[in-house]
Amino acid sequence: MASKEIEMRILVLSVSSVVLAEVLAVLAASVSRYPSLMIIGATRLLEIILMLLILVLCGKGVHSIGLAPKNIFHGIQRGILWSAGLSGITAVLFTGLLILNTNLLNLIKIRVPENHKDILFLFITGGLIGPIAEEILFRGIIFGYLRRWGALLALTVSTF
Repeated sequence: MASKEIEMRILVLSVSSVVLAEVLAVLAASVSRYPSLMIIGATRLLEIILMLLILVLCGKGVHSIGLAPKNIFHGIQRGILWSAGLSGITAVLFTGLLILNTNLLNLIKIRVPENHKDILFLFITGGLIGPIAEEILFRGIIFGYLRRWGALLALTVSTF
């Protein structure tokens, strides 16, 4: 599922669409009666749709960011394995810090929703929709554009 080089036009259109969607979300949040988490989720969905449309209509399709339909299940399997491995490492490190009487949860300042519907929406937005939008933009489009100068540079820049 390797991404191909992305053209400057696709990069500019994609980043511009994301910035525009974010500006519109801030404006919507200031006048809307809907919960901010719902606006964030809708914004991320809009960004995903816009980026995929840009890739399909102006670029070489979604396969240019490594989303070829024939490779999707292999990519999902690899993603699950990487996720499980990194989760295991995180669990070991977190447990070690707890043994040393250091609780990292004290550093996290987030208001967790109180009802089940909002908790589910938090997990869907923060654990599914948000990461998909992030991966398409950073690992697909930005990484794909920067690959022309080497994979290490592309990985380093697209990570920050």
